[in-house]
Amino acid sequence: LKQRNMEETGSLFFIDTQPVSAKPKGKYSGNDHKSDRKRFQSDRSPHKESKQTPDRSEDIYDRNAKKSKQHPVHTKEARGAQNKIEALREKDDQKINEVFGQMGKPKKQTKKSSEETQLEKLVFGAEEEVIESIRSKSKDEEEPRRRKAAWEDEDDEVVQIPVASLGDKRKVDLKLTTAPDDRVLTGTEYQSQLRKSHALENQGNEDWATIPTSVDDRDLLRSNVKLRTRDAFPSGDVQMIRVKDVNKNSAMLTTSIMSFQFHPNSRISLVAASDGILQLFQVDGTKNELINAINFKKFSITQAGFNPEGSEILLMGNSRQFYFYNLLGNKALPVDNLIGKAKQEKYKNFEYAPNGELIAIPNDNGNIHLVSGKYKTLIHTLRVNDPVTSIQFTQDSKQMYAAAGREVYLFDVGTRRCVHRFYDEGAVATTTMSLSPGDHYLSIGSNVGVVNVYDPSKIGNSQNPKPIKTFDNLLTSVTNIKFNSTNQFMLFNSAVGKGQIRMAHFPSMIVFRNWPGKTAIFDSVTSVDVSLDSGFVGMGTSKGSVKLFKLPHFLEDRS
Repeated sequence: LKQRNMEETGSLFFIDTQPVSAKPKGKYSGNDHKSDRKRFQSDRSPHKESKQTPDRSEDIYDRNAKKSKQHPVHTKEARGAQNKIEALREKDDQKINEVFGQMGKPKKQTKKSSEETQLEKLVFGAEEEVIESIRSKSKDEEEPRRRKAAWEDEDDEVVQIPVASLGDKRKVDLKLTTAPDDRVLTGTEYQSQLRKSHALENQGNEDWATIPTSVDDRDLLRSNVKLRTRDAFPSGDVQMIRVKDVNKNSAMLTTSIMSFQFHPNSRISLVAASDGILQLFQVDGTKNELINAINFKKFSITQAGFNPEGSEILLMGNSRQFYFYNLLGNKALPVDNLIGKAKQEKYKNFEYAPNGELIAIPNDNGNIHLVSGKYKTLIHTLRVNDPVTSIQFTQDSKQMYAAAGREVYLFDVGTRRCVHRFYDEGAVATTTMSLSPGDHYLSIGSNVGVVNVYDPSKIGNSQNPKPIKTFDNLLTSVTNIKFNSTNQFMLFNSAVGKGQIRMAHFPSMIVFRNWPGKTAIFDSVTSVDVSLDSGFVGMGTSKGSVKLFKLPHFLEDRS
């Protein structure tokens, strides 16, 4: 700014602009320094007329003004230059105020031109059209997405297949036995013939290949069996057909079957023997093909079972060590020293929570270890008065029943506290327990062969609840109790003695009178399970075989 002023005025804005040599001689001017010094000292001496000292705090502008009076010629030019400078300063300040003053103010909305409005309509559409498009998009998102084909082969139209190149069996399958050999099929025609052949073989039922649009991809992996609930399961007599043993095709087993269980989502089943051999079968009642066999050396299996997802198998063996066997990776993960090396415990049985997040593992000292189903680590330990014989989780995995001695404990899984306890009526010691799907029935078996059925909603706070039904058909200690997936029947058995197994109809709670029958010869049943669709019942025995029965009532509408 100073440089700009110098260019416009030709001088600095200081008042006294003359060189030293051009100054007129005044009070302190000239080259006589001695005389000037004397005059300066005399001026600093006190005045005779007044005792007050002169004010030496004079402003520099006042001194310049005094000097300007001595030089009237230069004062007029300097004032003109100063006025120009002040005018320029005011002009610059005004511009600065205009710039910074607009920064905090909202920008005024200018009226859009016709070209801008037309461009917005072309790009975004009118306001009504935009709103309508948003609404239609939201409706489309609510509708289930339609599945597309995995791929479409463009070569199907180009491929040519001579009928003469097909074998005799393929000609029969495709109904081309009377077709001339010089006939040529395109890829599309060949596919059409295959579809027609498959439809005829399956009586025109092609619903197996139809996927509902509302089904999630993960649901396809959860189940490949159908549940039949439209017809009531009749009471009185039950029709059960003996079919091929599950493990008939495997090597002859001589040790007791400790666990037999169907896969939660398919027809695969596991067979675990006391000698440490685990086998997997594809159960169809005809072939029952062996899928895999794993030998856990020096490990006597006491219980084995699938996790709720069906991706792994947990194996216990009356030892401090147990295994998780991964079905997809075909690997076994050993878990040792669950509670540390200082305390040695042995584990015989377990129970998964339905959501798969927890595994309850009891021991002989009255402890119940809650283990993470994902990380396989100990989370918490519960304590009861007697050794725990059986554990059952509610369907929502929020509560847990534990049978110990004559008592049954009810724990809140979230707070890890016992919220209720009651006595099983007439029992000396409880041996096993089963909670039906949907938590409709709680069945408790005892060492005297009695099975009491309770309604969990009516137990309340009573310490001595009354069972709604008591089954006393067994003569020895109850080993297993199993409901089917639709609560239409219940199986219960004892591993002590031959033929100690019964089947009761629900909700009538009447034992079927014709099964197993007096003429049926059973070995001691050690394990029992029902397939997801209730079409098959399997029973592991003490002789190493797994008996398999088919229930036609639940298989009639299967394709």
